[in-house]
Order: sequence, then structure tokens, then C-alpha cells
Amino acid sequence: MSRLARWELKQAWRSFRIPGFWLLLLFFALMDPPVIKYMEQIVARFGGGIQIQMPQPTPRLAMTQFLQDLTQIAGFVLVLLAAGSLANERGLANWYLAQPVKRAEYLLGKWLALVSMIVVGGLVSGLLCFLYSWSLLGSFSFGLALKAIVGTIAFLLYLASASFLGSALFPFAGAGTFGFLVGFGGFLLSAPAQALGIYQYFPQSAAAYVADILAGTYPVRDYLWGIFSCLVLAGIFVVLAVYFFDRRELAN
Repeated sequence: MSRLARWELKQAWRSFRIPGFWLLLLFFALMDPPVIKYMEQIVARFGGGIQIQMPQPTPRLAMTQFLQDLTQIAGFVLVLLAAGSLANERGLANWYLAQPVKRAEYLLGKWLALVSMIVVGGLVSGLLCFLYSWSLLGSFSFGLALKAIVGTIAFLLYLASASFLGSALFPFAGAGTFGFLVGFGGFLLSAPAQALGIYQYFPQSAAAYVADILAGTYPVRDYLWGIFSCLVLAGIFVVLAVYFFDRRELAN
């Protein structure tokens, strides 16, 4: 399986999926801190005389903006990448599965390559944004920043795994729709779930409370519940993807 994962990583690199995704993360890591620092001047210059009260630029605010961009924009791109894991490679899958390779190994090799892309890209870009925010806006807690980065990465793994399951069930459009609904649908339920006191158990909570995590006001128990639900559901999605893919006839 490790050989399959290395092969998938090589293919993803050659097809520019990994470099493209990492460049997107790098863009946000380098863009968000200066945007936060100079937002008031930007608005004053291009706002046409409109007076807008901007929040005080802080390193935590820059880090919050970066992690929100990862959740929303990079998450959107990730859904499309994961949705095409199988839906866009039916012919290649037919050829590869004609070799002495089990379907589960083939599928898990793809998933491990996807996980490597998310974890490495998320950690490197997150640490880069932390250092840039520190140098530009002032110091803040590395431990809290790392907690928020890990929470966002956990949510991205959940999101990618949901889309990965969709790619084993549907064509590309259906896989992407499935990934969006399962991955982002929990955000739409945040208000009633918070009212019931159960939103901390949602996988989306790992990304929704990054501002509170960075401020050190989010309870550790709730944070761990969010991480736990992300990882457990991601594992369930992958098991289901293997199950359904193993029973599906591939189209030529």
C-alpha cells in the first residue's frame, strides 16, 4: 500500500494537484497578515469616502482569517480534488485493478496520498502564517495557534473523506455535491445545535471556533470532541468508500 501511496503522490504532483493546492495555501499564508494589517488604509483608499470601523489588527485576527480561508476557499478546492479521486479515473482504475492489486489497497493508496497533501500543506502554511503574523503584527501564543491549525486540518480531512466517499458512489458532479452537503452542511445547523448545546460534537466545530481557540477561551474538552468527530467520521467514510467501491462494476 505504501508503494501505491507513493505512486499516487507522484501522479498528483505531476498533474499539478499537489503543487496547485499548496500554492493556494501559501497564497493565503502570505496574503492574509498584510491584508489585516493594512485593511484600514486599503478601505480608506478604495472605499470612496465610506467610513467603516475596522477592528484593531492583531496577529490572532490574521491567523483567524487565514484559517477561515482554509476552511472555506481551500476546502472548496479540496472537495473538487477529492471528488475526482475515482470519478474521473474510471479507465485508469480498470487498468490498475487488472494488476495483482486489491481494490482496498488501490483506494487506500489514493486516500493516503490525499491525507499527506492536506497534513503537510496545512502544517507548513499554518506555521508560515504564524511566523509572518508574529513578525508583522506582534507575538501571540504558538500553542494556541497550533491547536487552531490542527483543528482546521482535522476538518479538512473530514471534508476530503466525505468527498472521497462520494467519488466511490457517484460521477464527479454527484461526488462533489455529496462532499459539499456532508462537509459544509453542518455549518447550516450551527444555530439550532448551539441552542441545544451539542454543536461541539459536530465535526464542523473544529473549524468554526478557531477565533475562540486562538483566544484561549474555547474549552479543551469541546475542542477534543470536535477533533474526535472529524477523525472518526473520516475513518467511517473511508471504510464505506472501500465497501461500496469493492462492490461496484467500473465503467470502461
